[in-house]
Amino acid sequence: MLFGLPNQSYPDLERTQKEIELLDKLYTLYSKVKDIMIKWKDIPWSEIKIEIANMADQTETFGKDCAKLPKVLRTWDAYKELKQQIEDFSEIIPLVEALAKPSIQPRHWD
Repeated sequence: MLFGLPNQSYPDLERTQKEIELLDKLYTLYSKVKDIMIKWKDIPWSEIKIEIANMADQTETFGKDCAKLPKVLRTWDAYKELKQQIEDFSEIIPLVEALAKPSIQPRHWD
């Protein structure tokens, strides 16, 4: 009892708090992925060879972090969009890596 009043439970408030915690987890990862990918798009092509291994590792980490999110989030549109964005970039990395090879430069860089 506080101030002589009995304790009350507020199920709607508790549910809202849980949803906010879930949203915080999801959007923290979402904004991190978005910020990193924006940085990657600004990397000059001449420096891509240096960054490609880091990009692959970071994308793999993002995929693992996405998979670790609570299962209840998997039905949310924001989760699906995040997962798709990570998967799409995972498919692009080997192509970028192949285009960054020196043997490709004479044919495709000119």
